[in-house]
Amino acid sequence: MFQNDPLSDVLDALRLTGGMYFTADLRGDFAIVIPEDGDTIRIHGGLDGDCLVAVPGLPPIGLAPGDWVLIPHGATQTLFRDNSRTAVPLNEALSAGTLSPDGRFQYGETGACTTLLCGFCRFRAGFNHPVLTQLPKVVVLRAAEIRNDPPLAALLGLLAAEHDGGQPGGTAILTRSMEMLLLYALRRLTRGEMSATPGFLTVLADRRLRRSVEAIHTRPEARWTLSDLAREAGMSRTAFTEAFTARAGMPPAAYLRLWRMIRARDLLRHTDLDVSEIAARCGYESAPSFSIRFKKETGLGPGAFRRNAG
Repeated sequence: MFQNDPLSDVLDALRLTGGMYFTADLRGDFAIVIPEDGDTIRIHGGLDGDCLVAVPGLPPIGLAPGDWVLIPHGATQTLFRDNSRTAVPLNEALSAGTLSPDGRFQYGETGACTTLLCGFCRFRAGFNHPVLTQLPKVVVLRAAEIRNDPPLAALLGLLAAEHDGGQPGGTAILTRSMEMLLLYALRRLTRGEMSATPGFLTVLADRRLRRSVEAIHTRPEARWTLSDLAREAGMSRTAFTEAFTARAGMPPAAYLRLWRMIRARDLLRHTDLDVSEIAARCGYESAPSFSIRFKKETGLGPGAFRRNAG
């Protein structure tokens, strides 16, 4: 039997999907700016040559063969070899270059070539969980770190082997591999193996605090009190509240409300349960009290939300 896994709960609710943009062969002193896309985590892997990746507010990040960079918040980003050049918007670069049916993008005619594997993970629009919102602007996986993590090295080796396409099932392998790459990165962040570990993932890394999250996820319908959750964690109320709030960026009661709303949205989208049953499953004493809270959180009543989701 699998143990309770709060991170998997979040990712299930996230409805994560991965995919490939293309394999890019970029020649010469290129500079390409990729527009913002807020519900997308963009992923670039260095296969050959090198380049720099720039995200607003951070110094450029060098990308060498075997390095991977994930940009969680869909921020505008620039891929370049020469930052003195004016960056070309991606749509112009795609028009100026060639994109083959098998997903090979060729840009530039002369000079050294940088080859990148460019993919993405996309999540449900409007999903507001601290696992996502508290991620750093950029997550970097260096080749040396990857070599010391055999499962991750095997996954990225598979990605590199499949990128040329042409094999049956190759697209599906690349799609699932992008999703798995994000999961491995989140796991490493949870274990504190990368710098700038974001808040909520450190809750999951703490054995005691994690137990309280497991309890909320497993039984959102329970009439949880602060004392109950502190007891699940094996801590005093004060120590539990202070530790949870410091790491999660919100008090336990706020997280309980958040998870109940996530669960409610999922039930409204994917079941035919009536509102009173959903209210009960999400810890509300009545359909009216649930409806008031739901509209306050989402801007729509449960019925309108369900119609729009359909």
